[in-house]
Amino acid sequence: MPLGRNSKIGLIDIETLLLAKRFKTAGAINLNNFNDRNFASQVKRQHYIPTTQVYTTYLNLVRAATEQLGLNPGQFHMVEMILFALADQKLFVDLIDKLQVQTNRI
Repeated sequence: MPLGRNSKIGLIDIETLLLAKRFKTAGAINLNNFNDRNFASQVKRQHYIPTTQVYTTYLNLVRAATEQLGLNPGQFHMVEMILFALADQKLFVDLIDKLQVQTNRI
């Protein structure tokens, strides 16, 4: 999330949430190499979408949401507007609720 775009969502480290979600599909981090000086870059290579693919992945996600909402392909901006409008309220509350449930399981 760009700085200054949403103060509430800014309270949550989106990168950590996305990384944790990725563990479910790509497997956990191998801690055997924890002391390796390249540990962080190894984790990023394994679990992050390559920088050259991020925008394309985002566009594919927005296109898929546009189709699921029954909008015309040229109306993808409506999905972005909906997400922006929801981020300040609904998405933040949903994230906090989910994190609290997960934390209570620990």
